[in-house]
Amino acid sequence: SVCCVLSSTLPIMASLSSMKKVWTIRIVGLVILLNAFQLFRLLLQHSSPAQELPPPLEHLSSRNHGRSPWPAVPSFRPWIADPRLPPSSCEGYFGHGFVQAFDVLGGRQEVVRAFRKLQEFREAWRSGRGGSDFVQLGRGHGAGEMRDDRFGFRQEEQSEFGYGVDTNGKELTYLDSGIRPLHLREMKQLRGRITEPLENKRQFPSPPGSFLCLFSETLRTSICSGANVVMHPDRIRMSKGGEPLESVIGRTDEEELPAFEMGAFEIQVPAGGSVKPGVQVFEKGQLDSLVPVNGVTYHTMRMLFENIRTVSPNQELCSKEIVEPTLIVTRFEYANLFHTLTDWYSAYVTARVLDLPQRPNVIFLDGHCQSPMDDGWFGLFGNVTYAKSLTGLVCFHHAIFTPLGYETALFKGLSSGIPCHGCSAAMLETHVDHSKTARLREFGEMFKLSLGVTDVGTNRKDIKILFVRRENYLAHPRHKGRPETRLSNEQELFDSLQSWAQAQSQLFRSLKVSVINGLLAHLQMKEQVQAVDEASIILGAHGAGLAHIVFARPGSVILELLGPTFQRPHYAHISQWMGIEYHSINMRGTVANCAEVLDLLTVILRNIAKQKA
Repeated sequence: SVCCVLSSTLPIMASLSSMKKVWTIRIVGLVILLNAFQLFRLLLQHSSPAQELPPPLEHLSSRNHGRSPWPAVPSFRPWIADPRLPPSSCEGYFGHGFVQAFDVLGGRQEVVRAFRKLQEFREAWRSGRGGSDFVQLGRGHGAGEMRDDRFGFRQEEQSEFGYGVDTNGKELTYLDSGIRPLHLREMKQLRGRITEPLENKRQFPSPPGSFLCLFSETLRTSICSGANVVMHPDRIRMSKGGEPLESVIGRTDEEELPAFEMGAFEIQVPAGGSVKPGVQVFEKGQLDSLVPVNGVTYHTMRMLFENIRTVSPNQELCSKEIVEPTLIVTRFEYANLFHTLTDWYSAYVTARVLDLPQRPNVIFLDGHCQSPMDDGWFGLFGNVTYAKSLTGLVCFHHAIFTPLGYETALFKGLSSGIPCHGCSAAMLETHVDHSKTARLREFGEMFKLSLGVTDVGTNRKDIKILFVRRENYLAHPRHKGRPETRLSNEQELFDSLQSWAQAQSQLFRSLKVSVINGLLAHLQMKEQVQAVDEASIILGAHGAGLAHIVFARPGSVILELLGPTFQRPHYAHISQWMGIEYHSINMRGTVANCAEVLDLLTVILRNIAKQKA
């Protein structure tokens, strides 16, 4: 019976074995087919220029405003370039004074010559001189009209967009005579190549590469903007940047600032165009005209431009493709609030001058470590990253090179002063006054709103005095953690302020006077700015902490304590440019006379009380 069973099951087992082999063969074949398909896709991606877009920029923080529009603020005024603008005007210093455009790739041999002629033309136009080269055609409303027969260009009464006509009756823009001149149609095409939306274009490079610089005669520097720009991080020598401060103690400035090899940045130019691949974009004469040294010993933007060159499109294969407009920023004194403020302001002005409707990305072209100031970058702009954190070839549809913070009016005006006074935007809307500006107020409001500072309003019975104090903290890898003492009896003064405030509250009864202990260095940037926004009086010894006054409200009062070794007009000037009241007390050494401080505060408080009455 056993033999019968075995004989009956053998065919079944054989059948099962045969079926197993068939399924095994099918599975193996399917695996081979899938692997072949994946290999085909991989080869297709690397051989085709229509590659998948990479992930977004590596974030330093998730607190960003990528792709979000600029919010509305009370002091905003349109950023419109006006060729009639006097170089000494407040708008020239603090707003849109970048009214001369140069197509660097489109007129390489004529930039310097045309630049010099333009300077001569503008000087003659402003002074009203005539002559064989300049024919005065008359004046109207202070703007006048001048024809330069060498250019074939006639500048006459401008519209608010700065359009004029040439001697043949063809329209020109205010951006014309920097190179050849450019007609309005040509300039629109040029600007369109740089600023047109590219989100739906998946193939890089598109459109053809271009490089445009907008020059400010007032600040003697340029905002330069390029399409189809390629960055080679491996050709930039500097530390990676973005590390925790504690991990890089002792690192030098030289390690953190960039040094460029030739071709660190390249501009892709179309084949068969007027500009050949493999040539330097700037010649020395062009750089001296468009990006002067301006007394900056280590001018990183000039160094970058000295090493930027053109390249053929088919020579590059992008590892990362960045579609959104991106600001390229180099910071120097990144851990100092005042100097960081100049960097913020330069980047903000750049974005406004180029009329970017949404907050641009920022790439730090430096190797600095993390800083408490980073929160300001995260709040004000889009995605923020370090250049050396990116690998491979990084391709930008729209790269923008911002002037250094040292080239802003905030820095340049500190020693000589700029005769500008802050005012409301509403005042300028009703009366054009070149001696007044609302731009710093606009920036302060934009910064506060971007960080989410609450609009607390002003309590009529609440006066807060913010005492900005110097405190020990580690600022950067070369810092010892103890700032220089400028007010040695700081605690004594604070205690005196506390007692005085209590007495004033009892005296006035209708007013609540309080003193805020301004240990700002250990607060988040939002908390710092919130404290400044709520203050009626800001008091402190001279130092970077007083740069917070840019975020003060109109009607605030500044009281600065100056020592004999720090008789600097920084905050007197900034207060003037903001249009806020400023007072100072000169100390004999580093010890403040508490009675003198309280007497002046009493006078200030009485004036505020009268205004609130």
